[in-house]
Amino acid sequence: MRYRVGAWRHFPILMIAIPLLGAVLLPFLGYVRENWVPYAAALPLGASSLLGLLLIGRIPSDGYLSYHMGGWEPPFGIEIRVDYAGFFVMLVVCGITMLSLLYSRRYISREVSPGRRTAYYVLFLLMSAAMIGFVATGDIFNLFVFME
Repeated sequence: MRYRVGAWRHFPILMIAIPLLGAVLLPFLGYVRENWVPYAAALPLGASSLLGLLLIGRIPSDGYLSYHMGGWEPPFGIEIRVDYAGFFVMLVVCGITMLSLLYSRRYISREVSPGRRTAYYVLFLLMSAAMIGFVATGDIFNLFVFME
């Protein structure tokens, strides 16, 4: 059963897209204020966690939440599919990656040279988005894409 009512049905794809957008914008902030980058990198993961918390109770108990990218139905389009188990793992991934990003701030400031710290946070956001997408994908091709 697919449950497709309201603007919240876009939340699963936004949980993937927000860290990707943060990874694109973070180098610009790193160019201006590099010491703000660790905190700015945590914002997209916090926003994804918040969207996940707002999604609680919206997934039907007897089915899943399905989102078709561009309106194309599978097998021709990309499907993001979230059930309760996948939803729980998405929340755990968002929360744990945000906490580990904040925890690694002190270590990265000591071990990585100042010009390369922003790259670490960009790659961390890309990895986080890939892990969220890996859990939420509805087909094997996109599973491979997120694994890469």
